[in-house]
Amino acid sequence: DYNPGDIFSVGTTTVTYTATDASGNTSTCSFNIIVTENTAPVFSNCVTSDLTVSANAACQAPVTWPEPLATDNCGNVTVTSNHRPGDIFPIGTTQVTYTATDESSNSATCSFNVIVADDTDPTFSNCITSDVIVSSDGACQATASWTGPTATDNCGAVTLTSDHNPGDIFPFGT
Repeated sequence: DYNPGDIFSVGTTTVTYTATDASGNTSTCSFNIIVTENTAPVFSNCVTSDLTVSANAACQAPVTWPEPLATDNCGNVTVTSNHRPGDIFPIGTTQVTYTATDESSNSATCSFNVIVADDTDPTFSNCITSDVIVSSDGACQATASWTGPTATDNCGAVTLTSDHNPGDIFPFGT
């Protein structure tokens, strides 16, 4: 059924030769042709650079991208991913990886990072909006007191620093 130079599909094919003499005696010789497929699938439309987005008020962001496509030279491809377009990502960097596996267990990956940045400034409460005026003592200085402002942020703790604190002693002038 098969001859040298025939084309075989992926998989195992048994080739059998049968020799028959003039008296009808036969003998066979068999061997397998094993065609393996070693070519990994190929991705197209893979995101090639990091995706950076701003966090929303809940310190996260839904992120979308075009899903990559994978093809193979010999059959079907199964594509899996640890994230999908539209997933919600936390602040920071998250790697998104797609894996394409063909019927022969060859695989290829496509990866990129989703970066969710906290771009929202902290907000002050109780910030003094007018000058604090105090009278100097005989040494041309004065102690000034005020209620310090507070600050909050939509994405966590805020470190509040000041170049002066309530109760500090100030020299004459501004």
